[in-house]
Amino acid sequence: MCDATITVSRENSKIGKIPNFSLPAGETCPGRTKACASVCYAEKYCKVFTSADRAYAKNLDKVLTQDGWQMPIIKLLARTSPKYFRIHVSGDMFSPKYIQEWGNIIRMFPQTRFLAFTRSWRLARLRKELDKLRQLPNAQIIASCDMEAHNAPDSWRRAYMGKPETGSAILCPGYGKGELTCDNCGICFKPLKANVYFPIH
Repeated sequence: MCDATITVSRENSKIGKIPNFSLPAGETCPGRTKACASVCYAEKYCKVFTSADRAYAKNLDKVLTQDGWQMPIIKLLARTSPKYFRIHVSGDMFSPKYIQEWGNIIRMFPQTRFLAFTRSWRLARLRKELDKLRQLPNAQIIASCDMEAHNAPDSWRRAYMGKPETGSAILCPGYGKGELTCDNCGICFKPLKANVYFPIH
């Protein structure tokens, strides 16, 4: 859905028919590590698909400059009542205010499960608001981890870049099963304790 103000994508080949909202990777990723930057699929994608690059940049501009930037998302959720919504196929939680704004959206739609992977847990100035977001019953806020960023709080559910050397995690069920997308798996959206890992690609 391309609104006059922001773009909400309706699906992609990995997550299936799940609406999702994205920002530019890198500049909105305050918890970024050298490891994740070296293999960032979102940046690679945007170099190939310049229309996505432009849409994500416009989204960020509206988030930073326009009060009520959330309204197209709210209208979409109210109209379609999706089972799942993915926050940030590209980009991350970059400020306390932005996290709070997502909290307001999530509270409005308890029938929808929201998912965000984030490395912003690494920053003390953001972790307090992220912890509040994690307490919402219809939100899964998962700590993205790698060899540089592996010490997420024990209470956090984790997603690893590559199989972790210690601790338990299951391989994303979609890998090696081309027909299985996030919308017909849903394991990350559900209130489970299972950690997950993704092959480096």
